Formats: sequence, structure tokens, C-alpha cells
Amino acid sequence: MKRKQLSVLVLAVCSSGAAWADEARLADISPVKTLPAELKNYFNWWQPMVGANTAYTTGARGKGIIVGVIDTGIDLKNMEFKGRLVTGYNAVSPWKTPADDNGHGTHVAGIIGAAADGSMTVGIAPDVSLMPVKVLNSSGSGTQSAFNAGVNYSVKAGARILNMSLGAGGPFGQSGIQQAVSAGQLVVAAAGNDGGANPGWPARYAKESWAKSQVIAVGAVDSSSKIASFSNRAGDTKNFFVVAPGVKIASTYLNGQYVYMSGTSMATPVVSGVAADIWSRWMYLKANQVSGIIFQTATHLGTSAAGTPDAVYGWGLVNLTKALQPVGETRVITSKASYALGSSALTTNSLVKKNAFNGLSLDATDDFGRAYSYDVGSLAIKPEISDIDTLFAGMDKQMSMVEHTSQNTSMTLSSYGAATEMQKLGDPFRAPEPAGATMAGFSFMQKFGCQQEECRGEYAFGANGFADQYFGLSADYKYLPLSNSFANPYFQFAGTASHLAMGYGLGAGYKLKMGMLDATSPLAAQPMLAYSSGSNGWVGEIEKKFDGATILATVGGIRESHSMLGASGTAAFGMDGAETRFVSLSGSYGLIPGTSLLAQASTGTTSTAGGGIILNSEAKTLSWSLGLLHQDAWKKGDKLAFSVAQPMKVTSGNMTMALPTVDMASGQGGFNLSSVNLASGYVETDFEVGYMTQLSKASVLRFIAAYKQNHNNDTGNAKVIAARYQVAF
Repeated sequence: MKRKQLSVLVLAVCSSGAAWADEARLADISPVKTLPAELKNYFNWWQPMVGANTAYTTGARGKGIIVGVIDTGIDLKNMEFKGRLVTGYNAVSPWKTPADDNGHGTHVAGIIGAAADGSMTVGIAPDVSLMPVKVLNSSGSGTQSAFNAGVNYSVKAGARILNMSLGAGGPFGQSGIQQAVSAGQLVVAAAGNDGGANPGWPARYAKESWAKSQVIAVGAVDSSSKIASFSNRAGDTKNFFVVAPGVKIASTYLNGQYVYMSGTSMATPVVSGVAADIWSRWMYLKANQVSGIIFQTATHLGTSAAGTPDAVYGWGLVNLTKALQPVGETRVITSKASYALGSSALTTNSLVKKNAFNGLSLDATDDFGRAYSYDVGSLAIKPEISDIDTLFAGMDKQMSMVEHTSQNTSMTLSSYGAATEMQKLGDPFRAPEPAGATMAGFSFMQKFGCQQEECRGEYAFGANGFADQYFGLSADYKYLPLSNSFANPYFQFAGTASHLAMGYGLGAGYKLKMGMLDATSPLAAQPMLAYSSGSNGWVGEIEKKFDGATILATVGGIRESHSMLGASGTAAFGMDGAETRFVSLSGSYGLIPGTSLLAQASTGTTSTAGGGIILNSEAKTLSWSLGLLHQDAWKKGDKLAFSVAQPMKVTSGNMTMALPTVDMASGQGGFNLSSVNLASGYVETDFEVGYMTQLSKASVLRFIAAYKQNHNNDTGNAKVIAARYQVAF
């Protein structure tokens, strides 16, 4: 067979070898995540230029990956490679060790994987394993048969990346390259140092269809990212071409020395180290995926349009920082479907707490199937809702209410008000309305069959969350000067639903009320009333009136269509809905003329089902309020009120989540079942005082001061003072 000289290039491409998937372990990610001390030396100027600092600090250092250095061998006694040299091969003299007798191969190996040991230089993949494969003699020449034999050994010995910082003037080594491609290896080859318009061989094989994007051709740039004068350009191989620093690169040499060298031979091992770092993080990737990541994340250079390869620089300068980041839209795979992570969020509140999800992680994958772990708590959102805005909104709603009554008819209308916290969070498909948004609502009641003070029955209807004007204690205390209105706390999960109800007089002061809540009714769909959580429910109530006293027992159920206790999820965190069954006991008692004691206690059980990440949940809730109302305190018609209350809290509850996982060895997806404790760790207790007076026929003054201990069922307290003066024109 005709022998052909293989000339060694001044700059070579370095390829990082990878262990096969069945050898990969998550533990192979390096536990060392600090910047090497060597970076303080000027000799290592090029690592930050290609984003290597990100790899150093995230533990992507080539651990578990074998790079076959197809070159002049490696100095086997060099301490920079201690413990990381695997058995190699001498294809020039098979009876000898693959020790370097030229220096070129040792220099290349140091760029790939010199240890982070505080010495002069450090490799871009300092934890990588190196396989010395000697195919060139002491003068840097070799034969095609030696080259193919060396590649054959590397393939069989398990090197995942082959670094070829060598070249020839014509087609050379095709059978060896094809063997490596067929075996699933990644070949990183030097473009050559002739200053030509196209790469030399074997790098130029990268453009062949049989190369399957598993061959990367590498050119050299200087410290200013300008193409080196000696470097061959991308030319007809631009779709598979990148550049890396290759001018005055310091690295290891024979006899423990360090020297500067320039050439595409030095740029090539930079790319091989980048490939090793990527592969060490995701062992299950295929060779053409690793090359695709390198191509797509390279920093664009040259005159071509962004996102297209250039005739000089190809895809551009390798960028390890970007290469380790997700490419494309990161997605979450659930048992139902695949969802974009960016549109998947869990909106929490004072009941379903954001911090309950801290420490849980899920895996999402990018366009190359690479898994990234995300803390679920970081994907949860807790909207900030101002206490002062909430107080003013409640004041505005009451102060704007107009009540029209006749003997058997009553109509309460409010032209201004704001959604409660739960109403704002109740619809995951709409952004929360700002506090103080205009939201008209009303409640109408008609009695029938009345004789003296007893009526046989009544019917009522209303819209925009005004069910509390018919059911519960708040129906008798519409103008209570407190933010705590003693309304049924579970109505907040019905959003701005309309209500339709009937009442029946049972005699002896008893009344039975029954009604339905529906956020999809024609009234709720009107433009002025359009803020809807899509909830519905039912209510049953027994009322008993005594002389100066009222007792109410209320039961009901609320169905939230896309939320649970007001918390909602989108995309992967989507919920099919929640069902809450509740019981409330409330009442008022006249202590002395003009002074009433108010009390309310409510408990409920909520369950939900999902199908994405959230499988199901159960929660028990409890709240209570105690208040004192004194009318005509300083002047006729004024109201002074005090209250102490514990707003709704979760006494016990769990949410079961199927968190997507990806096995770091095989890339196979799975699920980790986790239970989230929903119980409120802290219990809010509110103390309020409020005052309201009619200053004139056209003006009203209202004042509220509140102290909230463990505000929002969390650590920390809040003090709120609000006053509102209203004049009608």
C-alpha cells in the first residue's frame, strides 16, 4: 500500500472522549466548582474568552469522559495528567508505549485536560480522562495505516471524542474517520495552517453526508477573535466549522516544561474540551447532538447574517457558557403532555404558600433533550397585593353601595369596588385586576306572601360576587366599618359569580335559604361584570331570629374550575379544579341598645385533581371572627366597631405532585412523587378598629386601623391605617 505522509499542523483540534452511557453516573459531575487558581496567570487568557469559567464553577469539567488524543503521544510522567491517563496505543511502534517524543501531543493534551492543581496552566476540561494514541513519529509525520490503526484502537477502547490536531494536503484517513463516525464518536479536527479558503484533510470530511455532523472542523483566532493569518477558513465546510483561540497558547510540554505554541492544532483541543464538558454533564447525548450544541451556541463572527455560518468563521467562536445553557424552549414532560416551562407557573397566596414548594425540583429539557433541574419554589409566584389598597377597595365598595328598599323589595347596588386577593388569583387565564378596578355589582330580593312581619317566601338574585348581601351575617351588616365584613369566607373562591336564591319562612323565626352561584351566567358575562374565576357552587342556610339576636348555620360547596383555594396553575401546573365543602356558624347578639356582638366560625374541606404535575390535593381550612359594633357612639348614625379574627388558614393538607425527572445516564424520563405539606406554618391574627360617620347628606368619613400578626400566615407583622372622605356632587 502506498505510504502517505501526514504532516502535523502548528495548531490542532482537540477532541474530548466520553464514556458510554452505561458507565455514566450523576456522580461523574465534578464536585469541584471553583475557579482554578491558574486563571490568575496570564498564560490562561483564552479560557474566559470561550466561557470556560461557567464550566469550572458548575462542575462540568469533563469527568467520566475519555478523549483520544490522536497525535505524537503524551508525556506519560507529566504530573498534570496524573491519575487520568487511560491505556493508550502506539500505532507507529506497537511494541512501545505511546510516550510523546515530539512535544506536540503533550501540548495538545494540556489544552484539553491539564489538571487544576495550581500550576502554570489548566485545561478546559481538567477532570477529563486522556487516551494517548501515537500515530505520528518524533518528527511529526505518520502514515495512513498508522492513523487508521490508531483510530481503530480508540474506537474499540471507548474514547468518545477523538482529537486530531493533524492534517494532510489531500484526502487522507477516510476509512478511519468513517469507522469513528459509525461507532458514534465525535471527531474534532484541525482545519490546517495554510491560510487557505477551505479546511485541509481530514477536517474537510466534515462536509460529507456520511460524516453525519459528527466531525467538527476547527480554525484558529487570536485574542481579538480575528481569524489567524495562518488558519484555513471555513469555505465549503462552513456548516460544520467553528473557531477557537489558537495564537500563543501556553500549555504542557516534555520534561515538565510549559511552552507557547500557535496553530489550528491548539484551537482544536479547545473545542474537544468544550465537547467533553458538555458530554460530562449529559452522558446520554449522541455525538451529533454535542456538535449541534456547539454549532448553535457559538458566538457569531464574520459578515454572514446572524444565525447562519460564515465563509471565514463558520458558526463562530465556541462559547461554553451558552453551550451549557438550554437551547431553544425548555419543556416539561408530564403524563398529559409536553409544556413550555416558560408558560408553566404556580400562582400562590396566603393559603397555598410559595415557600411550601422550596427544595422540590423538576427536570425540564431543551431542544437537544438535555435535562435541567429547576426548584419548584422558583417557579411559584406570589403576587404582591397592597394592604392599603385592599382596605381602600373595601371602603370604596361599601361607601359606593346604594340601597333601595320598599316594604317587600330591596336592591343593593355598588358601582365601584375591587376584587379580593382570592378573586384576583382565581382565574389563571387572566392577569389579576389592579386594586380599585371598577366592578359593578348588585343584589336584588323580592319577598312574597307577606302578612304583618312574616313572609311565606322570597327570591333573590345578583351579580359580581354579591352573594354575601343575601347569605350570612353580612346581609344584616352591610355597612360595617371594618375590612372584616363577617361575610362567609368561602365566597371569595366563587370569584365574581352571580347568585340565584330562594328563601322560605318556616315560622317561629326560622327561615330556610337555598341558592346557586355561577360565574358563567349571562349576568357574569356582561362586560362590566366580566372578571370571572369560572367558579360555581351551592349554598344552604338556616336562619333563626330571636329578640335582638340572630343565629345562622350555613353549608355549601364551591367548585373552582382552574384553581384551589384561590391558588392557580398554568400549563404543566394546570389544575382540573377544586371542590370545597364548608360549614359556617355565625350570629349576632344585642348586648345593649345600639351595641351588638358579632361572631363567625367556618371550616371547610377542599380536594382537587389534576393530571399534569399536580395530581391531587386535600386541605382542611378554618377561620373565625369576633366583633363588637356600637352605633350612635358620638353622634346619631355613626358606627364604631372592633374585631379580632383569624383569617382562613390551612389546618392540615397535602398536595401530591409528580415531578418530571430525567435519568442522567440514559436520558430516560420519569416522575418523582412528592407530597407538599400545605398546613399553614404561621397563623395570622388581625386586630381592627373602624369608625364611620355621615358628616352631611353628601359626605361620609371612614377610618380603619389594623394590626396583622403573622401577616398572610407567614412571619412578620403589618400595621395599616386608612381613612377615606367622600363627597357626592
